Amino acid sequence: MLPVTYRLIPQSGVSTYGLNTADTPVFPDIPEHAPNPSWLRLAHDSLAINSEFRLEPECVVEYLISGAGGIDPDTEIDDDTYNECYDELSSVLQNAYTQSETFRRLMNYAYEKELHDVEQRWLLGAGEAFE
Repeated sequence: MLPVTYRLIPQSGVSTYGLNTADTPVFPDIPEHAPNPSWLRLAHDSLAINSEFRLEPECVVEYLISGAGGIDPDTEIDDDTYNECYDELSSVLQNAYTQSETFRRLMNYAYEKELHDVEQRWLLGAGEAFE
């Protein structure tokens, strides 16, 4: 989970000077956010500044997901379902990391601050039937 900054940035007169806007068209900004980014986005933008390829793109999912599990420990996830979800998530994250400089900066920052610790990673659990 990315750290949340509670330092409020005033909504009026927010400058986008220096805001990284190098995303490729594959992962475009939400149109409403481009001219008027949220204060949280601006706060993260000032913290997550390293857009270098620090992580292996095919391993990004491993840095985010530590294994199967969920809120209810009695709910099991079928191995085939887990593998299908994990593979799809891996593909999406790999593409995002290689094609979006903004995502890469945020992922690098998350790994540096928390995700290097396996205990801080997410579990992929079963909810409704996956189809």
